[in-house]
Amino acid sequence: GIEGFIQNVGVDQNSQIAVPNNVHFGGWFVDTVRPGALGLSIIDGHLNGTSKGGIFRNLEKLTIGDEFTVEMGNGSINTFKVKEIRTLDVDDAAEVLFSQQPNIMSQLNLITCGGTYDKEAHIYKQRVIAISELIGSN
Repeated sequence: GIEGFIQNVGVDQNSQIAVPNNVHFGGWFVDTVRPGALGLSIIDGHLNGTSKGGIFRNLEKLTIGDEFTVEMGNGSINTFKVKEIRTLDVDDAAEVLFSQQPNIMSQLNLITCGGTYDKEAHIYKQRVIAISELIGSN
């Protein structure tokens, strides 16, 4: 039920995937393949902003078998099916995020913050990752 735009993101000053500059945007990590291509693609998005929910505010509510679409710049639409939802501590998230499952040819991982918010460190302690597989393109 979420719609938004996707912008290109690279690596930030901490050598981590940069986040989109708007809570309503997803960020496609440019060092991965485009969503729907053979290989691993990653899109990150905000859980929330200061006054509104972010584009991935409901990511943890996805369940295995849920489907979603990504419309590409040329108007083609790629449909993905959720294969797994993982909630991990920040230190463990990168290994899962950057791993392509051997049985998925075109994998898209979506990631956002989760868990409790550490007010002193200004960071969520967990990450939610939805691992999905391309099931159709048109």
